[in-house]
Amino acid sequence: RPPRSTPSNSSAASDVYKRQKEYKLLTKLLRHKENLIKQLSGKVKDTDKPDYSIELMLAYNLPLLNSSLNSLVNGYLGASQIILRTVLENTCLSMYFFEFSKDEKKYRKDRKSFNCKLRSLGYDTWIEGWLNRVDKEGAKFSKLEGEENTWYKRIFKNLVEEASSFVHVDIDFIYNLVYMGKGSSKSDNYVLGPNWTNDLLVKNALWKIIETCLYSCAVLDRVFKKYITKVDMELYKSAIDELNKWKEFYNKQYSSRT
Repeated sequence: RPPRSTPSNSSAASDVYKRQKEYKLLTKLLRHKENLIKQLSGKVKDTDKPDYSIELMLAYNLPLLNSSLNSLVNGYLGASQIILRTVLENTCLSMYFFEFSKDEKKYRKDRKSFNCKLRSLGYDTWIEGWLNRVDKEGAKFSKLEGEENTWYKRIFKNLVEEASSFVHVDIDFIYNLVYMGKGSSKSDNYVLGPNWTNDLLVKNALWKIIETCLYSCAVLDRVFKKYITKVDMELYKSAIDELNKWKEFYNKQYSSRT
């Protein structure tokens, strides 16, 4: 990992990040997601399964995404990622229910039985298994021609794995984030309050929130396309173009520092 800078004042750093183009882009996406949710108001009944469950999970993602962003701009990168992990779980489970609607009832009634079914089909349980089954058996989410394990690679390997390191207490991973390598004694070297890592890592974490928001919006639009009539495709295209540029830049910068 790149070396970390000295922790900055939380409120001052927050003001700096709120002036960046990535923050402004994400706030536009969050407003657009809110608009998508409003278009569904009163159109999905609680008896419409799995649609109602999917709507609840994807609507719940909106305050979670806001909380993830607020945690990051106030210096709590780890907390931001933990919240983001829940957003990703909601999004991936929504994809799974849309593809395999009969499993929604089984999941709500008995998660153990649901997991046993996944294992019996040859898949891992939880997010990894959901996405692998969507890739191999699903037909409702588009895949690039010739690309294998599309959604597993795009979402699980790209976003979920790192966020899960915070959730499942990967000690070495967390140690690298909070150990600053300064101070007269080891106990002085840990950052227990808001800690600002290298700007490159913080900005990359912000882009991960943007990418997660894009997936959440895309799934919402795909599942409820018969109700959603106003979609800002220009905003999506602009966000995806900027995201791809960032990934190319980040990979070059990160490889040069390791």
